[in-house]
Amino acid sequence: MNWENFLLYGLIGAIVAIFMSLMARSANKRVIADPDGSFTLKMHKFYGIIGILVIASLVVFIGMALLEGDKEMLSIGGGFLGICMGLPGIIVLLYYKNHKLIFDDQSMTAYSWSGGKTKINWDQVQKISFKGFSGLIKIQGEENQLIKAHMHLVGLKTFVEKVEEKTPWTAKELKLPVT
Repeated sequence: MNWENFLLYGLIGAIVAIFMSLMARSANKRVIADPDGSFTLKMHKFYGIIGILVIASLVVFIGMALLEGDKEMLSIGGGFLGICMGLPGIIVLLYYKNHKLIFDDQSMTAYSWSGGKTKINWDQVQKISFKGFSGLIKIQGEENQLIKAHMHLVGLKTFVEKVEEKTPWTAKELKLPVT
């Protein structure tokens, strides 16, 4: 491996490490209650920035192919890169725009990245689990409702404190990424 590749991979690793550190720090923040006493957690603004950058880079690539009249480059950009960059970029952007968790002393309501809404009362929580690979905290209610809350929600620590107050589960036993 030459020095250029070593530096490139080192830079990529450093950027990812900084991004993950910022996400963890924002999840560990406590948020202030809304005027009605509820709390609203949303995804970090970097999700929106990354989604826009990924989609914009795909649009630039396709635009360059159109301007140059390169049909082979256009078919690669429109097909393979569209799936590998466009779809994840859209999903990340939708996570930023739509995913939020609203909770108070009686219930919690989650909005998924696709805009779906699920509500569970605290006294109906049957099971809570966390999967580190997906980054999702899954909360199941008595009527099989399922709330999925992403670990990068800003202020997740406030939600975890409410979980510990209202349910028998603790952050430690669930292995949640908050301190």
